Amino acid sequence: MEGAPVTAATGVLGPVLEKLGALLGSEYKLPHRTRNDIKFIKSNLQTVHSILWAIWEKEILDAESKHLKKKALDLAADMDDAVDDFILTMERSSRNKHLMAQIKIEASPFQGLKTRVDDVSDRCCTKWKWEKNKCAEPIPSKPPPRAPFVRKDTSEIIGMGRWRDDLIRHLVRGGGAEAQAEEAEAVNSKESEEERTMVQPQLKIATIVGMAGVGKTTLARLVYEEIESKFQSRAFVSVTPSPVMKEVLTSILQQVEDEPLVGAQSRTEKDIIHTISNSLKDKRYLVIIDDIWHHGEWNIIRKSFPENNLGSRIIITTRIESERVPGYDLENNNLYIRMNPEWSSEQERWVYGLDKENVAAQMKPDLVREGFDCDHPIVRMCGGVPLALLCMFSAMAIVREQQEQQGVHVTAHDVQVMIEKQVKRSGIQNTPGFQPLAEGLQIGYDDLPHHMLKTCLLYCGIYPKNYRFDGNHLVRQWAAEGFTYKEDEAKDYLVKLDGRGFMLRNGYNAYRMNPMMRNFLRWKSREDNFITCSSDITSAYASPVHRLCIDDHQDDDGAVEVADPFSGLDWSQIRSLVVFEGAGRYVPFEKLICVRVLDFLFTRLGFLRNDHVKDICGLFRVRHLFGLEGTGISEIPPEIAKLQHLETLQVRHTWIRELPGEIGELQQLKTLDVSRNRELIDLPREVGELQNLKRLLLMYTKVVTMPAGIWGLKNLKILEVDDIIDTIPWEAGGQLPKLEAVPECIRQAWKNSDILSELAGEILSIKLYVSGVSREGLIISTKHMHIPRWIKHHFNDLRYLDIMICKLEEQDLEILREMSKLYDLTLRFQVVPRQPIAISGEGFRWLETLVVDSRTPPVITFQEGAMPRLVILSFEFQFNGGPPANRDPLGIKHLLRLSSVEFRCNQEWYGRAESIPSMSVMIDVVRKEAQEHPNKIRFRVTGREEETFPANKSAQVPDASSCGSSAMKDEILEA
Repeated sequence: MEGAPVTAATGVLGPVLEKLGALLGSEYKLPHRTRNDIKFIKSNLQTVHSILWAIWEKEILDAESKHLKKKALDLAADMDDAVDDFILTMERSSRNKHLMAQIKIEASPFQGLKTRVDDVSDRCCTKWKWEKNKCAEPIPSKPPPRAPFVRKDTSEIIGMGRWRDDLIRHLVRGGGAEAQAEEAEAVNSKESEEERTMVQPQLKIATIVGMAGVGKTTLARLVYEEIESKFQSRAFVSVTPSPVMKEVLTSILQQVEDEPLVGAQSRTEKDIIHTISNSLKDKRYLVIIDDIWHHGEWNIIRKSFPENNLGSRIIITTRIESERVPGYDLENNNLYIRMNPEWSSEQERWVYGLDKENVAAQMKPDLVREGFDCDHPIVRMCGGVPLALLCMFSAMAIVREQQEQQGVHVTAHDVQVMIEKQVKRSGIQNTPGFQPLAEGLQIGYDDLPHHMLKTCLLYCGIYPKNYRFDGNHLVRQWAAEGFTYKEDEAKDYLVKLDGRGFMLRNGYNAYRMNPMMRNFLRWKSREDNFITCSSDITSAYASPVHRLCIDDHQDDDGAVEVADPFSGLDWSQIRSLVVFEGAGRYVPFEKLICVRVLDFLFTRLGFLRNDHVKDICGLFRVRHLFGLEGTGISEIPPEIAKLQHLETLQVRHTWIRELPGEIGELQQLKTLDVSRNRELIDLPREVGELQNLKRLLLMYTKVVTMPAGIWGLKNLKILEVDDIIDTIPWEAGGQLPKLEAVPECIRQAWKNSDILSELAGEILSIKLYVSGVSREGLIISTKHMHIPRWIKHHFNDLRYLDIMICKLEEQDLEILREMSKLYDLTLRFQVVPRQPIAISGEGFRWLETLVVDSRTPPVITFQEGAMPRLVILSFEFQFNGGPPANRDPLGIKHLLRLSSVEFRCNQEWYGRAESIPSMSVMIDVVRKEAQEHPNKIRFRVTGREEETFPANKSAQVPDASSCGSSAMKDEILEA
């Protein structure tokens, strides 16, 4: 049932209410008493849901309130199980196939739960003074405290030097590659700073972006104090997450006005903006807007600043990173500085600054005595965040003072150990000294717009320290957990959290959680009883756990928790289980009777075996099964058919050779991922019976044919295959209207009867998108005299085109040149052209791969500026005939991006390509051209070893004019 999401605030109450509402609908025929019980329960749970939704994150809960909330969430989980069990007892009515009815009329199955619901509802209403049936309303709360932490002593600032210099150079000394030369020239001519600023009089903006604690405000303050004397008007204003814009504007006005401000309270926002603009229109001004949270705030403030061409400058700091950062609208006049720490694989730690420094030792203040360990886990836990390190030093001073008051002498290392234990046990929120960082993180967390986004962020706390996780998998985890039921919405959540610096990028669509952020999120999850992580359990756990993460892998210091955290754990209450590498403890699968989500995130593949898979097949409630991986798995048993609620099945990196036919009984299955099973050779025809299947992944298998029934799966949206089976018949594709791997222009053609009539008699295949291998497009196997006009009219947006033609004349080239998205082109000549076809410098702007298939070379030559992005040039030939080619060069030196040249033939027929007279001369000519090319060229010929020719540095790069435009030429060379 898709609808209300699961949240950390309300648990599964939302989905339970949806299910109860459905039971009261027209689809179910219920006994009178059962219907009344459901109405009563739904009404009372709606009140509880409204209360928990309203109070979450709005007030600090005392012990009694926390206990009551936990009882409410436990009740919701039990109610969810009861509703699911009840629905399983129902069948389609023999009289009305659209009606579900109980097989046996028994007493109401909800009588016992009804009493619990009544009790919890009354207690919640009493505790929070709530009227039953009241709609959720936000509880007013005070704005969170602002947590500025500016270090004014530059001697304590480490890692910011180059950023500071870059900013100053951009703002007052010009920017770009010529900045230093201009500065030296200005100094030699004794030019003043003011005059140098006026060399670039247009308004300039610098944007400083980073997560909480990286020093954005500190850096802005350093630059401000360094250059403020060079400007006639100055202002430094801070913006809160939910600012009163009139107050922000008034603060700017008070700083830029020469005269005392009179009557500010009576002015409107528009008046203040007008006054600021008038005051600054004839002045060179410097304004710092610190901590902008939303684009709307900038759009208002921006109106105050005139573009007066007097050398004015604006610096903005923000946590929000996106394509539309403040200042994006000023072309070439903005500098963008990212201050987030980065993960160094070489050092296996977080580093900071342009120099990728480990700043702990350099930032160590005098109060830290000898014995301080710069490689201690608590230092590593600071994750390269300067504020975290400063807080750690403050915490050390507090602990040392406390110990010395008790007459205990401690070393710096002893203090570090104490703080590490405190942070792990109680979180940075409850560790003295870390308040500035905790407040900064809390402000960002509170600014998230809704409960679902906060819930998704809290879930990210499951990852072990410095664990690298995949963004796509995280999106699917969120959807499986019910935080959102739409993957597009989940992807949008990921973009928002990434843009706000809550997770830090570490490669393409890969992320790591900064350790301080991870610690902050884990403590919040612990407070809400949202997720329980095994590494955080310090004693026998007797309370019900609904969401468990087993993550007891090695910490940075090599220590492994040896105490059994599962003593007393009731496995039957767990609804979601995530298991990471190193979790070698026995997981009693047979006890996971309520589990809905199973996710195994191993990087070593020996933990799961065939017997584990059989046990998992007995978990009838499981809906999402991720990471069923391991070399210990060689078969998927027929018992998989028992998982009638299964929506996701991911089986990878195993030794399975086939899937059982019983898989066709999984009628709720939406995702089937059997990629990376190197021994999988076949799919059963029953896969074609999975009518709800939306995603089928077959990458890196030995599957070479698709079951015919696949083409009848109307809901199939994503089909990921190898290039071995990356084409489908045109007729079959027409039955898959939602398939994303098919170009949009082809999908539109299937809907147009006139186009289908025009294409009648054509032999067509659809090339599917294969990630990293090929692009989607069209294969035309009908022989055409010329490029057919219907390509121009209906398929101009293709990325891939493979076509058999007899002639390629100017009108044909014009059609191809106008295909603005064409990346891969294969031309199969059925008639040898009388003269080589010359490719000019027009069109083909994005073409990267060109394959020419002809029985006799050469058929094509390249002029200056031709195909400016072409990387791969391949010649194929299937027939042995024709006289030897002439020795005229093809002109591949004009292909600016070329890196690979290939001659291919069927080796079984011809042996070595160079043994064919019609080819040997051409191969020699092109090899010589490749040796003289300004790029490094990989040269391959069928039947001989690959050659690599180094770049010829003495070769002249063609003039920019031959590339269409100088801008395009610069773009090509930079790429």
